[in-house]
Formats: sequence, C-alpha cells, structure tokens
Amino acid sequence: MAWVAIGALFGLAMCGLWALTSKVRTTSGQSRAKRRTDARPLTRAALLIAIGTVGVLLAGIIVFLVAIDLRGATSEGSTTAATTTPTAAGVQRPPAKPVTILVLNASGFAKPAADIVGVLRGMGYTISATVTSPVRATSAVQCQDGFADDAAWIVYLMGTTTANEVFPDPPPPEAVNVNCIVTVGKQT
Repeated sequence: MAWVAIGALFGLAMCGLWALTSKVRTTSGQSRAKRRTDARPLTRAALLIAIGTVGVLLAGIIVFLVAIDLRGATSEGSTTAATTTPTAAGVQRPPAKPVTILVLNASGFAKPAADIVGVLRGMGYTISATVTSPVRATSAVQCQDGFADDAAWIVYLMGTTTANEVFPDPPPPEAVNVNCIVTVGKQT
C-alpha cells in the first residue's frame, strides 16, 4: 500500500516538473522585456509547486507512520480486541500473546536460521536461543498444547516443506521454558 502512495507522490512531482518545463518552453520565444515580466510568475509557480509537493510528501509520511503504528502491538491498557489476519492459505495469524521459541539450526548454514529468527522476532515472538543441531533435510515446528494456532502460523511463514510436529516429551534441555521449538532444516 505504501508503494501506491510513493508512486502517487512521484507522479505529482513529475506533473509539477512537466508544468514548469512547459511554462519555460512557452516563454522562451518571447522578447526579453516580456520574459522579465513573466519571470516572477514562473518563480512564484515553482515555489507553490515545491511547497505543495513537500506538503503532500509530509502528509504521506505521516499517514504511513500512523498506519505502521496502528499495525504494531497494542499497549497493555488497550481495550482493543485482538484480531486475526486471514491469509491466502486459510491460515490465520493468532492474536498476540507471549510465545517463547527455541530455534534449532539443522540446516548446516547460519543464514537460514538467522533469517527465520528475524522473521519470528518481527512477528513479535521471543527467541530464547538459537542452537546448532544435527543436519536435517526438512524444517519442523513443535509447539506445546495451547499453541496450535502459533504452530500453524509459523509453519505457514516457513513454507510448505515445514512439518507441524508434536512437542517432544521430554523436551531437549535447551527447551526449558519455551512454548515452541522451530527446527530449520536444509530445505527452508
């Protein structure tokens, strides 16, 4: 949505420049005396267009920042009800709640796990640790009871090769006080 606003602002600026160049073209064939009298309106028009463009840009930035702020986490005292976001696959983002995740890097490379950690943190999840584990062909998400919605959402984020598995019993030693374990395999 922000790209539409940026495109509209760019188009507005281009229209202003086109108007200025057409004004210059129409006055270039006139006599010196006539051009001197037209110089002031041209300067005034350029100033008005510049001020208008800056004003529209500032308004667009403010609207963009407000939209980002409204999408962020709600404050503790908020009375706004939590909502879910429908997706194309029918999976819905669960309402915000504290979820702690252990990330197991079973890809054999650092970047895939770091990318997943960045996405999960960006979605508001708490990462307890990232631990290297034996290489595994596919990725998996394992969540405790009560976190099935989060498991489905994380599987959706990670892609179709990710399995939604049962939380291990007993959990690995690194998984103390975590709600989910995300294993990043080779095919992430």
